[in-house]
Amino acid sequence: MEQSLYLMLDSKGTPIARGRVQGGTGGQYWQIQVEDGKIDEILEHKKLKLLSVMDTGPSYEGVIVRSRNDMIQLEVTRINADTHDMRKNLRVVVHFNSFIYPLGAKWAGRRQVESNDLSAGGIAFFTDHSLQVGEQVAPDVWGIEVRSVTRNSPADKAGVRAGDYVLSAGGQPVSSSQDLLRVRRQHHLGDELPMTLWRDGEIIEVTLSLMEPAV
Repeated sequence: MEQSLYLMLDSKGTPIARGRVQGGTGGQYWQIQVEDGKIDEILEHKKLKLLSVMDTGPSYEGVIVRSRNDMIQLEVTRINADTHDMRKNLRVVVHFNSFIYPLGAKWAGRRQVESNDLSAGGIAFFTDHSLQVGEQVAPDVWGIEVRSVTRNSPADKAGVRAGDYVLSAGGQPVSSSQDLLRVRRQHHLGDELPMTLWRDGEIIEVTLSLMEPAV
């Protein structure tokens, strides 16, 4: 049964393993097969807290009695107190491979990373400056979506396509149409306007020749 699956936490409330109870949870002594974790690390702790993976399931405290291979035996007692605080902001330790992407005006590619902690959905980003507590990254930080391109316009001639995202113009990051208009006003007819685009997972560099209005 799914309710027999428990997270095993140390005395500080940090998950160190996951295990499934064998033979039921009715008695004082439980046999738990470790499914995600290392026996040696578990045995470093005399006492464990057991949180059911089901929010409605009861939780327990257990004292390790003995172990063998991937099985441990615990003497358990039920936790009668509210375990809401134990579940709040619970960091489940796992190993996974992922990628992180820079957020900034200049594309720096993606970087492969390995991690042993998954606590925010598995997607990680970093910025080119330190974020303050409470600071939010704008949802349109990836730039402006190009909805359409006028035929024979400077954008069309430069290779801009509908569906592209403009990340920067004139070396300046843009995240709104107002940003792009501001950059455009800094240039004159006859100037060249370099732009960085995001297209189908790739970064494209184009240059607009401003011999006429860009849009």
